[in-house]
Amino acid sequence: MILLVLSSLLTDFERVIHKGVFVSTFVETLQAGETRMAFTGRIYVSTEGFRIEVLKPEKQVLVGKGSNVWIYLENEEKPIETTMPFGLDKLFFDKEMFRRIERGSLLTIIPVDSIGLDSARIYFRAGFPRKMRIYAGEQVFWFVFNSPTIKKHIDIYCPPQWKSSRKE
Repeated sequence: MILLVLSSLLTDFERVIHKGVFVSTFVETLQAGETRMAFTGRIYVSTEGFRIEVLKPEKQVLVGKGSNVWIYLENEEKPIETTMPFGLDKLFFDKEMFRRIERGSLLTIIPVDSIGLDSARIYFRAGFPRKMRIYAGEQVFWFVFNSPTIKKHIDIYCPPQWKSSRKE
């Protein structure tokens, strides 16, 4: 009977995200061996895809759906098309690819098969992801989400509209 009363962090988040797109500003730290880099920007995640707009250190936009990813760089005319075994949409919502373990406000996600990802940990507060740490071999991606919300009517797949930064 108690199991019916308890709900999971991700199920609650899924219920909310079906109303729109998770949107948040972020600060990301990438640790790869001795190298450490920091990024800031805005992130968008839906059950159907994701978009990461990096503002610093260099403007770029990553748009993903399924295993397809398009990387837009500010001074390039065409996006770089690539694939990855998992996108943020899959990490959050694919129940066949990932096993989930919940402890309080911490959700640990472990891939069922080897896909280049060791695990991810997502810390929730007030129903939203607030921190996320992704472990992939020697690399650790640490995201801190600020001011998370759900927005409706956002096209996460549209190409970026860059303001001209080139000096003529």
